[in-house]
Amino acid sequence: MYSAGDQSTVFTVGPLSFGIMICNDSNYPKLATDMVARGAKAIFLPSNNSLPPERADVVALSRAVDIARARDNEVMIVRADVAGRTTDRVSFGSSAIVDARGTVLRAGKTLSEDILVAEVIAKGQDGGRSA
Repeated sequence: MYSAGDQSTVFTVGPLSFGIMICNDSNYPKLATDMVARGAKAIFLPSNNSLPPERADVVALSRAVDIARARDNEVMIVRADVAGRTTDRVSFGSSAIVDARGTVLRAGKTLSEDILVAEVIAKGQDGGRSA
C-alpha cells in the first residue's frame, strides 16, 4: 500500500545526491528548490511528452523550464523523454542534460531514439563549477 507524501525524496548513490521530478513536476519550481535545499546536486526528470500532434511541439518549452530550474537552483537537470510517433501521438523528444549554469550539454535528436552522456560533477568537487 502507498499514499501521497508531503516531500520529495533525495537519494544518495556513491558521491552523488539527487532528486527525481516526474514530467509535469518540472513546472513547479518549489519542488526543485526543496530537493536542492536538502542536498540534491542533480535532478533527474523522466518525461513522457507523447501528445496529440497539434500539441506535441513542446521541446522549446521543456528546454526553457530545464534551463530555468538549473540556473535558479545551481543544479544539473537530466531529462529523459520519449521520442517518435504512433498513429495518434507524437513526441519530438525533449531529452537533454543541462548543467548548473543552464548550459545545454547534450540534447536528444528530434523524433529519434538517442543516448545522452555527460559527466556529473557536484558543486564544490571542482572548485565551484558544475558539470
